[in-house]
This record gives sequence, structure tokens and C-alpha cells, in this order.
Amino acid sequence: ACKVEAVEIIKEAMGYLAPPPPLTGSEWADTYRYVASGPFPGKWSTDRTPYLKEPLDCITDPTVEEIVIMKPTRVGATEGVINNALGFYMHYDPCQMLYVQTSLDEGRKYSNEILMPMIDATPVLRDRVARERGRKATQTKLHKTFPGGNLAIVGAKSPKGFRMVSKRIVICDDIDGYEANKEGDVIGLAKGRAKDYWNKKIILVSNPSTEGISRIHNAFLSSDQRYRHVPCPHCGAYQVLTFGGRDCDYGLKWADPRGEVWYVCEHCHAKIYEYQKIEMDRQGEYRPAAPFHGIAGFHLNPFLCAWHPWADFRKEFLACEGN
Repeated sequence: ACKVEAVEIIKEAMGYLAPPPPLTGSEWADTYRYVASGPFPGKWSTDRTPYLKEPLDCITDPTVEEIVIMKPTRVGATEGVINNALGFYMHYDPCQMLYVQTSLDEGRKYSNEILMPMIDATPVLRDRVARERGRKATQTKLHKTFPGGNLAIVGAKSPKGFRMVSKRIVICDDIDGYEANKEGDVIGLAKGRAKDYWNKKIILVSNPSTEGISRIHNAFLSSDQRYRHVPCPHCGAYQVLTFGGRDCDYGLKWADPRGEVWYVCEHCHAKIYEYQKIEMDRQGEYRPAAPFHGIAGFHLNPFLCAWHPWADFRKEFLACEGN
């Protein structure tokens, strides 16, 4: 009887010592993540933004060393990729991390207004990250510690933030807004912090600026250039949704400047209505335009975003037409 009891105790102990079962980035988010505010506060659901699933899953794909996300404004990349990646590594795979913003002020703003609300809203993170207590506390707005790792938040213009640190995860946000650092290229300095890790992960995110000098666009061109293809609900043909224009027989169309906006399929030229775009995206897939060499690049399409009405694109177009 004693032997049987001992075996059971050992089995139970081994269960506590065993590593957690493997999860993809999106599985972790769907299981544990909560959103503090925004279009969909509460329990995270990747199904609301299907175009973010593959970029998020790349954080747990061992074949991907670098993730490049070229995006329009306000499509959920911060919540869906950056915050979920930080949450995953804080909770499920603790390690040393570096987050780079355009400046220290923007880094503090990110910490106060985005990161900490996410941590407070997510139960598995809330108790792992200590609260700020006193001026000399190790837990500051720019340095978060948790069991097994830490997160340093630095500004692109601050040379000290890149010295004497070794980080497995490096996230560079809004990189087209980086100003020159007197010690060298900011992206190169940040990537250099992870060079000692065999399982490092580099994440570059930004809206693109001017073609030719845009950091994110140049990084995207060095990747496998994945574009989101979605099927027409009428003919089933896959295509990348584009604005189109007056000279195209496909794209966004409207009869008058205040009426309904629809999309004309590039293949069968049937009308696609806006309520159909989320289901199209759920059936969509990223297709690379270049070979994969460890860098996964994603072009996020604003026409698929649930909270960006197609009428807004018409409004922007008409406001700048002829200028």
C-alpha cells in the first residue's frame, strides 16, 4: 500500500514539474487574454480579426525568426500581435524582452495606457507583474519584471537603452517614426540585443511612410511578403481587396457620395456587400509573394477590418480628390 501511495505522489509531483502543453499564440490569446477597452472589450477572440491569427501564430513558430507587419492605422495590430506576444511570453514562456518605441515619452504612454490595462484585465498576468511602488522600486513604467523574465521599454533615441542588455524577444513598434540614434541604426541595435539566442524572435511593426525610405516597407520587401487573399461570396475566386479606382471595373464602388458603398469582385464582377467581409476574411489565407527565409512579412488590409466602414475610405478619397 505504501509503495502504491508513493508512486501516486511521484506521479502527482511529476505533473507539477512537467512543462505546460504547447500552445500557439492565438490559442494562448483565445484561452487567457482579456481586452480592457476598444471595439471588443472583454474576452479576446481571434475570430473577430481573422487576419491577425497567422501573424500571432508566428510568435510560436520555430521556423520564423522575424515577423514584419506593415499595416494601416487602427486595425488591431497592437492588441492582436504586440500585446498578445508580450502576454504569451510573460505567462507561458517567460524570458527577457525589449520593446522599442519612438521615444521614452511614447514608451511611458504605451506602458500606462495600453500595456498595464491589458495586464490588469488579464487574470493570468495580473498577479505575475508587480505594481509600481516608490521611486526606487524595481518595477517602473519602463521596466516590468515577472517570474522568469522581464520587459524593458526603451526609446529609439536613447542610446543607453541598447547597451549591455541581452534580450530574446525584441519588438520594434512604429519604426517609421524612429529618429536617428547617434550610436547607429536603431533597428540594427535592437536586433543585436537578441543575437545570442538560438530561439530569438524579432517583431517589426509600423504604418508605412514614404516609399523608398520607409523602414517597414523595406523590411517587408526583405520578407516573404504575405498578402491576405479572400474568396468572393459569389464565385469563390480568391483576391486581395483593393480600392480600385474609377478606371478599374473592380474595387470599392458607389452610386452617390452619401449612399451605400459596395465591392465589385475582380473576377465575376458581382456586388459584395460590407456585411460579408468578415466571413470572407474567416475563409481567407495569406499567400506569400516571395520565398521564405526565416522572415514572415504581413500586409494588413484595412478593407477587412470590422470597425473600418468602407464609407470612410470613400470619404477620405473624396476629401483629397484632385489634390
